[in-house]
Amino acid sequence: MKGYKHLTEFDRNKIARMRKEGATMREIGAALHVSAATVCREIKRGTYTYMNADYIEVTEYIPERSQARYRANMAAKGGPLKIGSDRRYAETLEALIADDNYSPEAALHEIGLSLPFFPLCFTKQQSTAALKRGSAAKPFMPILTREFFSA
Repeated sequence: MKGYKHLTEFDRNKIARMRKEGATMREIGAALHVSAATVCREIKRGTYTYMNADYIEVTEYIPERSQARYRANMAAKGGPLKIGSDRRYAETLEALIADDNYSPEAALHEIGLSLPFFPLCFTKQQSTAALKRGSAAKPFMPILTREFFSA
């Protein structure tokens, strides 16, 4: 079982089917070419308790809900925002918004007009999201672009 792979919807359905047939974690893992621990974690993540029509609590692995959760987690992933790597920009933007009561849009406009020393371009959403996350207070690795060297 070299390397890593994400379980597919087919894999999750196979886990549910084999589990209902009474297969062990090791047998399911061998059939999917993953470890038994992977199968155990997947079953633990995808097991839900609900009330059936007879008002009896049922706990079972539901592959559709597990796949939906996987897709939501994958959609939430993304690279770090550009603003987190430029301390000068973040501090200036933060000062304009917090101290001078600028709106995020007005602060971006002000930076674009009066501070040409910023070599990167940021959108309103990127700047606002980074300020909410607190990226301005984190250490940074400067990104030097061609515009920076030509200025």
